[in-house]
Amino acid sequence: MRGKVYETNLFFLLVIIITIIGSLILEFFPEGMVQELFQYVCILIPALLYVYFKRRSFKETLKLNSISIKNIILVVFLTFAIQPFIVLVGTVADIIFKNQCELLFGDLESYSIWFALFGTALTPAICEEVLLRGVILDGYRGMSIKKAVIMNGFLFGIFHMNLFQFSYTFFIGIILALIVYYTNSIYASIIMHFLNNALSVVVTKFPNSFYARLEDNLYRTETITQVVLMVVLALISIIVSYLIIKAIARTSKNEGVYTRYVVSNDLIVKEKVFNWPLVVSFIIFLLMSLLIAVAASLNGLM
Repeated sequence: MRGKVYETNLFFLLVIIITIIGSLILEFFPEGMVQELFQYVCILIPALLYVYFKRRSFKETLKLNSISIKNIILVVFLTFAIQPFIVLVGTVADIIFKNQCELLFGDLESYSIWFALFGTALTPAICEEVLLRGVILDGYRGMSIKKAVIMNGFLFGIFHMNLFQFSYTFFIGIILALIVYYTNSIYASIIMHFLNNALSVVVTKFPNSFYARLEDNLYRTETITQVVLMVVLALISIIVSYLIIKAIARTSKNEGVYTRYVVSNDLIVKEKVFNWPLVVSFIIFLLMSLLIAVAASLNGLM
């Protein structure tokens, strides 16, 4: 009998295939709203249909539960606190995977701020969270929390289909899974996901803004001193983020929230995680990463 993790990984593979096919079809459409809506068609709708045909509760599977004002504030602080670490990882990845950043993200400057926020921040925050922190995380519910959140970060990373984004989305995915676990609310990860992506939009659209100039001054790698400063900030970032996550857990526990999501040690499932659907998903990820690396190299020579 196939277990829940197997079914979840198989569905994840299906969404990857649908997304790749959708991306190929989009090449025939001009850039604009149609391209931004494809995530709803290729990611959100399949996730909702999966829950429906599996006859599962939308509220329980997607964790459509309210979140306290205190936890919302903590999630906002966490988003800013983790930035130095994410920037450090992204900077290292940018050095290793040269020319991929521009190829992957395109030119946001040509879009209005509202369109950029909708396409780059709001849409992924809704679609990817419903899929990863909703359906996928629920599929791993019977496993230990440590294994569940690490696997969620891993799947979130490979879902982006390139090694450059995997480098930091892996860690972001773990944090997003943790705050959903503690708050038992997908709104926690949607808020953090939106804010994290919105910060990138702000830096791109408003290079002279206070936040953009602060980031530019703090995260330079031109001298040894600047590199050391970046590493120190990243270490502080990890410590502060850890304390905030603990505060979220403590707040949720006091509110009697996250205990509803905890699985007893006696009920932890020993199902195999690395089954063939996950292996195939990972192989596709490696192939796509190779194609993007080649395309980036050719783009850099032009």
